[in-house]
Amino acid sequence: MRRQCELLGLNRSSLYYEPATETAANLQLMRRIDAEYAAHPFYGSRKMTRWLQAQGKEVNCKRVQRLMRVMEPEAIYPKPKLSVAGRGHRIFPYLLRDVRIERADQVWSTDITYIPLATGFMYLAAVIDWYSRYVVSWRLSNTREGTFGLEMLDEAFTAALAKHFARLAAKHLPSWEIIDYAHAEKPDAPSGTTRELAEALGEVAQNKLAVPVEKTHGPREARGASIAGTQVHSIRLPGIVLAFETIFGLPNERLTIRHDAGKGAEPYVHGTLLAVRRVMQVAGLVHGLDRLLFGD
Repeated sequence: MRRQCELLGLNRSSLYYEPATETAANLQLMRRIDAEYAAHPFYGSRKMTRWLQAQGKEVNCKRVQRLMRVMEPEAIYPKPKLSVAGRGHRIFPYLLRDVRIERADQVWSTDITYIPLATGFMYLAAVIDWYSRYVVSWRLSNTREGTFGLEMLDEAFTAALAKHFARLAAKHLPSWEIIDYAHAEKPDAPSGTTRELAEALGEVAQNKLAVPVEKTHGPREARGASIAGTQVHSIRLPGIVLAFETIFGLPNERLTIRHDAGKGAEPYVHGTLLAVRRVMQVAGLVHGLDRLLFGD
């Protein structure tokens, strides 16, 4: 171990270190703070400390401040100079000013919050329709990494193009399978994007496998899950963010259409802006950017 740390330039103490978790008493305090903040969102750390002390809890302001920094609630109050723009900061217009929200799928919004559990917290990201209050999509995660929020918005231009190209190829190539990649913490398999792609390919043509799944020798699970006639294989490993590939096979040749997503939000910005610009031009629910790009 000493030699390995020397080669990597690491201190051995940092290798052995395990971060401490919150105590049971702190978790109980955090649940109380969360419940009281939901009832009085204008409470800061001082008012929250006085409220906890009135409930018989022996806490001081510094302890409550630290716990609230971990939880990240922020008291709602008028802040100074909110109307004064920062130097060099671009002012974005409020697109909903004087807009009457009269139907579903007219305005969506997204937010991230946390859910207290017995031994910690889970983070919830959701997209909500303003008119119907319907939760359009949501994701849960036990970390605050940005990948679970990106999964919720996984409708990038390149992803839509990859799905569209796969549907075009399915009209001419008789056999295909799909591989779905994601990080190890992603709980659902396959992903919603991959499931929709398999169902879309099933609507285009019938997948003609050389050896039907029911005639496989060995465990049938080794051939993946069958969705609308398409075999889908899900891989969940560390080091992967999000990806999917559709493999089409012919004698002595193969076509692979693959889409990879990184941790950054840039690939999703253009797709989100396209949806915002087109939302007033469509009626009803339009699921997927490929409908906006190609009309199919």
